[in-house]
Amino acid sequence: AVFMPHGLGHFLGIDVHDVGGYPEGVDRIDLPGLRSLRTARTLLQGMVLTVEPGIYFIDHVLGQALANPAQACFINQEVLARFRKFGGVRIEDDIVVTASGMELLTCVPRTVAEVEAFLSKAQGSTKSF
Repeated sequence: AVFMPHGLGHFLGIDVHDVGGYPEGVDRIDLPGLRSLRTARTLLQGMVLTVEPGIYFIDHVLGQALANPAQACFINQEVLARFRKFGGVRIEDDIVVTASGMELLTCVPRTVAEVEAFLSKAQGSTKSF
């Protein structure tokens, strides 16, 4: 979880980070890559969740990873140097679980071309999204 030190998503309901991801008596998983998991529930039709992949460049976390040979061997330091000062980004989708899978509730630009087209239309606009 060096570059994604957060959960992948959460339930969405009355609260932004809605409760109920872990039923009473179910312990959180405390393993690398799983400790930020926000639910241990079986997903049921009608549940609404966020899906929030992201990437972050946090100096403290990166320093720990680079000092650990078991992690550092997987990090391309030349590429890391290009992005380290960027900070990070996360794009959130909201989904509803359906009988056959899920339905995407959000509509945001995803490709480079879509993002650039969106931003070119927004130049000088006071609208936010």
